[in-house]
Amino acid sequence: MTPIKYTANVMVRFADLDPYGHVNATNYLDYVVTARWSFAHERFGVTDKTFVEKNLGFYMTRADQSFKRPIAGVQTVVASSFVREVAQAKLVVPYDISSTDGKVRFSEGVLEFMCIDLSTNKPTSMPDWVRPFFFEDGDGT
Repeated sequence: MTPIKYTANVMVRFADLDPYGHVNATNYLDYVVTARWSFAHERFGVTDKTFVEKNLGFYMTRADQSFKRPIAGVQTVVASSFVREVAQAKLVVPYDISSTDGKVRFSEGVLEFMCIDLSTNKPTSMPDWVRPFFFEDGDGT
C-alpha cells in the first residue's frame, strides 16, 4: 500500500493570532484539515458533498500534537499528512506543519479519524470506493 501524501499551502489569518502575534494552538488542527480538503479538491475534485451524498463522513476522535516552534504572524505554511493505517472504521493520519521553504517544522503529530455512516452517525468500515483517495494502489488493508 502506497499512501498519498496530502500537501497544501495554508494561509495564516490575522484572526488566528493570539495577543503575542503567534498562532493560537487550536488553529493548528484546522490547518491540517483545511490542507487535506484543499488537496483532495485539487487532485481528485472532491468536496464535502462527495461524501455527504453517499452518507459517509469522517469524525476526528483523537489528536496527538507536538508543537516545535510557534508560527508567528500572518504567513503561508505547508501542512502535509497521509493515511498511515486503516483499521475497520479508524484512519490513522500522521501530519506536519512547516514553513514554505521546509526549514522550520512548527508542529507534527498523529490524528485519528473515524469513518461514520451519516444516516446513523455510527462507525462504519471505510468503503472500497474511498481507498483510492488515500492510497496509490487503492489497497489500504
